[in-house]
Amino acid sequence: MPRQRIMPHDLFHFVVESTLAMPLGLYGHVALGYELRFDSELNPSRIDGYKSVELAQSESLVECLQAERWGGTVPDIHWMEILVLTCSTRGVIPPVLTREQLANLRNAIEEMSQKWEVLPVGGSIEIGFHPNTAEPIR
Repeated sequence: MPRQRIMPHDLFHFVVESTLAMPLGLYGHVALGYELRFDSELNPSRIDGYKSVELAQSESLVECLQAERWGGTVPDIHWMEILVLTCSTRGVIPPVLTREQLANLRNAIEEMSQKWEVLPVGGSIEIGFHPNTAEPIR
C-alpha cells in the first residue's frame, strides 16, 4: 500500500477493533470464518447496519480515522460530528465514545502508524486479534 501513504485500511480496522474491544467488527467476523473479499457481505458497500451494528460502526470509525491521517487532526467535537454523519450514511447509530476513548484510538493509530512507516519492503508486523464470543451477521 505505498501509494496510500498511510497504513492500510484493514490495519486501521485491527487497531480500532482491538482498542475498543469490538468483537463483531471486521476481524471478529473473519475470526468467525467469514472471508475477507470485496464481493462478500463484509464489503463496506454491503454492510447492513441493522444486521451488524458493530461492523458498520467499525467501518465508519476507520473512515474517520483514515481521513484524519490524510488531512490532519480536527477538534474532537468536529470529529464526532463527522462520525455521526458517516454512521448515518450506513444507517447505523454511532458508537458512544468518550474523549478519552477517542484519544486512546488516536494514540493507538499513531503507534501502529509508526511501526508501519518504518517497515521495510517485504517486512511484516505480527499482530493477534482475540475477539470475545459474539454472534456473527445473520
